[in-house]
Amino acid sequence: MKKVFIVQAVLLLAVICVFQTASAQQYPAPLKGKKIAIFLDQQYQIDEAWYTPLRLKEAGADVKIVSHYSPVVSRDFHTVKTDIKPSEALKIQWDGVVVIGGFSPLEMRECKDVINIIQEVNNRNGMISAICHGVCVLVTADIIRGKTVTGNVPRQVEFKNAGATYIEQAPQIDGNIITAIGPGDNGPYLDAIINWFHGGESSAKAHLNDQYLKGKKIAVVFDQRYDYDQAKYPFVRFRQNGADVYYIASADGEYTEYRHENKIKADYNAQDALNERFDALILLSHWAADTYRRNADIRQFVSKNLNRGTLVASVNWGHAVLIETGDCKGRKIATTWGMQNDIKNAGGTPVLQPVVQDGNLMTCATDDDMPALMRYVTGYLMK
Repeated sequence: MKKVFIVQAVLLLAVICVFQTASAQQYPAPLKGKKIAIFLDQQYQIDEAWYTPLRLKEAGADVKIVSHYSPVVSRDFHTVKTDIKPSEALKIQWDGVVVIGGFSPLEMRECKDVINIIQEVNNRNGMISAICHGVCVLVTADIIRGKTVTGNVPRQVEFKNAGATYIEQAPQIDGNIITAIGPGDNGPYLDAIINWFHGGESSAKAHLNDQYLKGKKIAVVFDQRYDYDQAKYPFVRFRQNGADVYYIASADGEYTEYRHENKIKADYNAQDALNERFDALILLSHWAADTYRRNADIRQFVSKNLNRGTLVASVNWGHAVLIETGDCKGRKIATTWGMQNDIKNAGGTPVLQPVVQDGNLMTCATDDDMPALMRYVTGYLMK
């Protein structure tokens, strides 16, 4: 009888472990260990350039921006940090490549190193993806013959001349090649890329519009001088998978990005938002945080939600409002070396790690850690 009980206990423990593992892995870093090259040069499409690396990093991929320009490449008000040149990227074995659109690909396709990388990845049946004019680079690489693709509509004749079947619907997945038309496709296009690594074409097609956040209501707290990439990322990311996302600011009206080039309209002012129930708050960083920390309505909105159990996720300088409200006290908070005394002096415990969860408070140390924070937030909301 005792042996039977022990066996049953062991089996039960095994089931619990399997369940816990499955639960913990419900939204882990599915691309961990995957090396993905993102190709872009000047005149890239801005909304494609900021979303793609953030979403792939959130999924755990080792992402490198490959460009002829160093240390940054820019378009208009926007800049992207670059990692390596095409000649250096040639030495790495990539699991996948992404060609960003805009007019950048028309420069990229003149580079033999870029073409050689794409051909080599394709020969190994690695993931090849391109959006908008990016498909022109695949034409130069001569890898879309016999494939079904989409891409920049006025360029479709070039894709057809290269032997492809063109369909004006995005994304298109044919074997190892994933293509899209423009930035409006960012959500399903990136979901297709990520899921391709878990079963190829069939998996990518099956998970284009998964609604695992349906019914969730998320507030993005921002103010004047916000960072464009940071403000837009949770909005596009969470809406793609079913959540309702709203911008919350100190007052009604439009707010200007710190480079004074873009505006976002607030959906709620903080006082009105107090009457709404949210599943999560995202506290943006950058100069916006130093602005909204001074507003009494924002402070009340954040503190009330945190203390009633709403998930609050803070990015770097977003911690400033937690200092103002006294909500650092007794909590572990991810922070930088230079900010740790601010957290200590506010009664919190600074932790020099990228992301820390303390109950319903999640924090990340730097702006660059935001993708990892979004992964934690997504997993939390899926429970």
